[in-house]
Amino acid sequence: MSTPATLEDEMRALTEEIQASEKNIKNLSGRQFNGTREEAIIFCLKRAYDLAQGASMATMIGLPETVNILMRGLFEIFIQTYWITLSDENAQKFALATDNEMRRQLRAFLKKDLGTVSNKETGENKNKEVLNEWASLPQNLSFQTMATEAGIGNLCQMMYGGMSRQAHGYSFGLSEPPTPREQLDISISASVSWMQAINSIAVNWITGRTQISSSEMYSLLDMSRFNV
Repeated sequence: MSTPATLEDEMRALTEEIQASEKNIKNLSGRQFNGTREEAIIFCLKRAYDLAQGASMATMIGLPETVNILMRGLFEIFIQTYWITLSDENAQKFALATDNEMRRQLRAFLKKDLGTVSNKETGENKNKEVLNEWASLPQNLSFQTMATEAGIGNLCQMMYGGMSRQAHGYSFGLSEPPTPREQLDISISASVSWMQAINSIAVNWITGRTQISSSEMYSLLDMSRFNV
């Protein structure tokens, strides 16, 4: 029977994954045959590197709530990265998601008369035209939908709700709340798994154009490492 990893062990493992992601970003960026799919994956890898660094720093000064929020962000990036590798269509949807989300937010403002879009030269109010043009926008890319399409819907269903509840502060009144140390143990263990997966997904696709199957992904994540 193996000995459970300590927080110190997991911190060392996270540091290794952070270093690996930094190396991968340098090696994978600017490759001759990178297209939208590859660039989107590298974008996700850069964000993961940033969040993992933050989780490491927050752990060092004992901020479990901060680490939990960053761990949830890593889980979201893991889902996005895996989903993007499935097809060029998914990568294109991801690339367009930013503009679509900004249009969706602006549309909501205009519907409530909280802002005005006007002609730059004449000053004419263009709210009606903009609302008509943006009447039908693509649906949000939900993490559950992306996970389901990638064959890891059950994982998302099992993990994401609890992460989000904690991240949004809905943990008041728990009869047996975890100690700060226990929170750090859980969040860092999970962060290591998400970073391992993100690094593997990025390298496998960009260097070898190979996708990790959902069954292989569950094995790669090694759910036994979670101290829950």
